[in-house]
Amino acid sequence: MVTKSLGVLGNNGAGKKTLIGSLIYKADANRLWCGLELPQLEELERKEIQKYAEIVPFYEERGRAQSFYAPSGLFTVEKSQAPDVAFWVVDASDSANWELSVQNMTTSLSSGALQPRDKLIILVNKM
Repeated sequence: MVTKSLGVLGNNGAGKKTLIGSLIYKADANRLWCGLELPQLEELERKEIQKYAEIVPFYEERGRAQSFYAPSGLFTVEKSQAPDVAFWVVDASDSANWELSVQNMTTSLSSGALQPRDKLIILVNKM
């Protein structure tokens, strides 16, 4: 199985943590057929984690890798200048947010602060 790094970027409030939490919850790396294992679900329940966005800080506090399985391989979320794949999350609920996000993405790409090796995928959220 191929392992790839994934960078999830975008402005504050765009939905990055919710996206990552959703991917972890629905397609956890520990199960090739997708989803979290029962002990992990029980731990999330004990800690009263009820929203996808709360899964990311939960994993960070415990030093767990934020990983999930997809048909093309295992993806591990990393803060990297040059991930294999980068998701840029855009908040489409307000045109001012959208414009600022596009400017930030353009600046990151042109300055070299973001250099995805394989793909850059733009995800539009909150439409």
